[in-house]
Amino acid sequence: RDSTGDWSSDVCSSDLNDVTRTASRNASRNASLSQFPGAGSAGSSPVLTNLIRHNNAAPTLVAMRAGQRHMEQQQQQHVGRIPLIPPVGYIPPYQLPQPDCNALHQAYLRSPVLRPAWVEKDQPAEKLYQAVQSLAAGPTTLLDPPLLTELSFAVPTPAYCNIAEDKLDGPTAPPIRELRQGSLQYRIRCCRLNSGTQMEPWDFVVADTNWPPTIFMEMNDSVLEIKRKGHYGKDRPVDITPHVFVLGPDKKNMLRISVPRPPKMGTGNDIMYAIAIEVVEVFRHQQIVDMCLKEQRITAKDMIEDIKAKLSNTADDDDEVALVSANLTIDLADPFTSRIFTTPVRGAKCRHRECFDLETFLISRSSKPREVACPPDVWKCPLCGGDASPRSLRVDDFLVSVREKLEKDGDLDVKAILVTEDGSWTKKAEAPPAARRKSRGPAGSVPRDEGEYASPAVQSRQGSRTAEVIELDDD
Repeated sequence: RDSTGDWSSDVCSSDLNDVTRTASRNASRNASLSQFPGAGSAGSSPVLTNLIRHNNAAPTLVAMRAGQRHMEQQQQQHVGRIPLIPPVGYIPPYQLPQPDCNALHQAYLRSPVLRPAWVEKDQPAEKLYQAVQSLAAGPTTLLDPPLLTELSFAVPTPAYCNIAEDKLDGPTAPPIRELRQGSLQYRIRCCRLNSGTQMEPWDFVVADTNWPPTIFMEMNDSVLEIKRKGHYGKDRPVDITPHVFVLGPDKKNMLRISVPRPPKMGTGNDIMYAIAIEVVEVFRHQQIVDMCLKEQRITAKDMIEDIKAKLSNTADDDDEVALVSANLTIDLADPFTSRIFTTPVRGAKCRHRECFDLETFLISRSSKPREVACPPDVWKCPLCGGDASPRSLRVDDFLVSVREKLEKDGDLDVKAILVTEDGSWTKKAEAPPAARRKSRGPAGSVPRDEGEYASPAVQSRQGSRTAEVIELDDD
């Protein structure tokens, strides 16, 4: 050690130079400590100890760094060995979806979050229902290129005041759409069409959404994006409520559609499409019940006239063979509960006489417990699949009177009735359950009892109809 208290070393390695500088700092510190009483002999020992320790650790440190460089080289070689084409049977690791990072270019396509308006504290929100009220335009068949299909409509001022408005909840959050009774929304739907036919509005509202393979749409000079099956599970309608709201009341909304067709057009197997703009209305539960009970009813007289026409076949164009039936069978069991209905309803365009229970039908429209409003596409008749939206439901007064009579007599377990031409009806007797057959082969078969427990022949849905065939000879 020299006069300054520093240690000198002949080591040329950079690692050892670091060790030497550390030892020098420790030596300077110990030299200063030796000036204090009682620190003379103790101040130099740590320096010698540190020097010996560092000199012994220098080769170890060099070996550790060399080993680290060797591991890095192995990792680089391992990364370089990954093939461009994965081997057969390779299963890629699952990657969590990150739509906030990978789908920002489609952020504007997010559906608005539905919320009920004017919800009081400490009270549950009232159940809301979305259903198609009417068609603002269409349905019309899409034209072949180079022609453009155009649909236009204007929103009156009273209806414009009920259009649901989207509000932004934040720079990255989806818009909020508050719904209340009478709120209106607009959407575009497209359905497949049988060649040479024209789709009626009541058939269009229950048809599945199906977009052509290639279609371009423009609403009020704004390009619309199509929600297809590959990304959303099935083809979905296009919401245009913000476009209609921005334009304002009593102004012409214009939709332009172009459908380029493949070169093989005209082979006779081309699929035709019909398109329309639907107006979706929001209903309350009690509102639908009040509409059906007070306004939307089928009188018992009209029902009896319909039954009479059915039994006499007056609308049949066949003059040679006439079918005369004595009665008509009407089932009373609700398709959801298999019990007699409380309020019998059916669609205005339904051709069957059977009905379903109104309350049960409304409750079953929603499949999610915390859903603000049910989707608009769930209003299909459970018996025939026809339109059963709230404004097309009808209460059958004839079946209402039938239920009242059965309830008075204590016969609510009756499943069907037989109605005659004059409107009178009787309970249809249920066939007893058939005797259970037990067969164990030729040797162990159980004989069937043909006595009083033998089941009679099961009658058809139309009941025991006494048919008389009238044959008209040309002679």
